[in-house]
Amino acid sequence: MARLLFLFLMLVSLGKAEELHYLVRPIFLDERLKLEVTLQFNGNASGLTEIMLPSDGEEAYRPVTGLQCCFAIENTEETAIKRISHPPNEKIELTYHVVAGIRGKKEWHHYPILEKQYFHCFGDYLWAHPRLDMEQKIHVIFDWENFPNDWVLANSFGIQSRHQDLQLSLPQLKSTVYIGGDFEIVKRQNIVIAARGKLRSTLPGLLDKCEKIISTQRQFWQDFEDPPYLITLLPLEQRGDNIGRGLFQSFGLLVDEQRFDQDQNWAIQMLSHEYFHNWNGWKISPQKPDEFHWFSEGFTDYYAIVLSHRAGLITDEKYADSFHQIRLSYNTSPVRNATNEQIAQSHSKNYDLWKLPYLRGALLAARWNEQIRKQTGNVHSLDDVMHGLLKLSQKQNRPITPEDVIEQAAIFLDSNAQNDVHKFIFQGETIPP
Repeated sequence: MARLLFLFLMLVSLGKAEELHYLVRPIFLDERLKLEVTLQFNGNASGLTEIMLPSDGEEAYRPVTGLQCCFAIENTEETAIKRISHPPNEKIELTYHVVAGIRGKKEWHHYPILEKQYFHCFGDYLWAHPRLDMEQKIHVIFDWENFPNDWVLANSFGIQSRHQDLQLSLPQLKSTVYIGGDFEIVKRQNIVIAARGKLRSTLPGLLDKCEKIISTQRQFWQDFEDPPYLITLLPLEQRGDNIGRGLFQSFGLLVDEQRFDQDQNWAIQMLSHEYFHNWNGWKISPQKPDEFHWFSEGFTDYYAIVLSHRAGLITDEKYADSFHQIRLSYNTSPVRNATNEQIAQSHSKNYDLWKLPYLRGALLAARWNEQIRKQTGNVHSLDDVMHGLLKLSQKQNRPITPEDVIEQAAIFLDSNAQNDVHKFIFQGETIPP
């Protein structure tokens, strides 16, 4: 009996949906816009399916209103989780409205921006879905209906496509950006940029710089299979605000027009970091992300600088100064000697703990690169370690562990790799200059 109850609860918690079909329509109001989303999928065999609604995890903003379903909807202890009772394996259809975030509220830029002329939404505030395993591949269909014919429609999976048929994991569905309206599109072989307002005037120069980053990184990985990378560029009303968000196959930028027109370097450097995550983060995925930021973020910070320099986007002086600033921030960090376990437990509550893995990882990457070059007479470098990890991840089709990183580095560093990770990362000893 206990085993049957366990299996039943597993079925409830992992509602299996082979296909999610989203139909999205605009509803034009007097001054604003809202989106009507209809989701169709098959309920699970238990007759109980849990639905995860878009949410910011707080009560301050709920992006979903008007939730309706063909079967009874029950509340749960969590506001953003609903439970649907239905005949086993029955097709379920639910409809809801996505509404705009409240301007001026904390981090409102991340919420849906819905105007009569355009919309801008990140996937985690747009899509409801049944409870699914994070690694499960699902068949996702998008149909974008009744949008004005002269509107640009673009998202992380393509441009000007009103019917999209995709195979995705849940993180790939939600870590995305969706836009529509009076955007201007410019594109080349590897990149698409969509911009509004006065930001359109920055597109020619921005396109050249972004293409250099993308071409350099694809060349670094010898990986040319990905579709064109989407960058969305949206002006914000508040002066001084600049927000960048790295996503699956895309990058969302919300910026102060005047400030962006004067200085794009911060955005270029952020793009270099976020685009590197297409590999170190997506294709080389960490087994325990909270314990692995020293690699997924720190090594990415290192290569964001190195590959921008190789692309000719930063000078030798800026290259040297970037690493000087990392060393200075590390040396003066009030939590410099925190253990990796302490970081994993508290990084979301403490900025210094959040930042430390970036600094640690970048310095360890620079240290290893220098040691590998010295020991191999410049025949090999840290690049070979990264290439080895990509091949390992693709061959074994699994998340990587710190032991995998150590093993790949040890090909060139012997026992020094393991000693470094245990001392400087796990135990928090100070990384020497």
